[in-house]
Amino acid sequence: MSQHRSPEHGAEEEERWGPRPAPARPGDSRVRRPGDGPARLVKRSGPARPVSANHSAPRQHARASLSRPLTGSMPLTAFGVSFVLLGTCLAGAALDLLLVGTAAWCLIGLFLAGSAYAALHVRRSDWYSAVVGPPLAFACGLLLIATFSPHDLATGLTGTIATMLELLAYKARTVFLGTALALFITLMRRLPVRK
Repeated sequence: MSQHRSPEHGAEEEERWGPRPAPARPGDSRVRRPGDGPARLVKRSGPARPVSANHSAPRQHARASLSRPLTGSMPLTAFGVSFVLLGTCLAGAALDLLLVGTAAWCLIGLFLAGSAYAALHVRRSDWYSAVVGPPLAFACGLLLIATFSPHDLATGLTGTIATMLELLAYKARTVFLGTALALFITLMRRLPVRK
């Protein structure tokens, strides 16, 4: 009896018993169910990956907001801080000269606003300029007012300097307030945030 089977005989057995399932390949994650054909495979769902909650993200964001300037603005260098402070004080002094003829609320308001803005936007390596600059810029604003205002103590350069020192003595609280505000904002930006 011959062991060789004809192709017709193999087709009849395949039709009688059904197609043989293809052997599973190594590394195949799909499982074959009993009775399924070779084209019907069920994909095995892998284990769900645990989602790790990053609890330190809000703290890192808070630290970044304190250590960096406000969003959408470039950090100020020492020259930039000087430009901002001098610009605000000279503008306030010019407005006070035009309106009242002496140091008044325009110089005070712009001085405080410029000190806070410089402290918020200053670069970390130039933080000292935001603390030292406000008194000097305020003195420059008072010098502008003293130059174009009448002198009561003397004439010429001596009268101008004397008038500036007199105005500086009257506005000493404003100088201390603006410097303290700039120092407070700078220290709050430099202090690390606890986790």
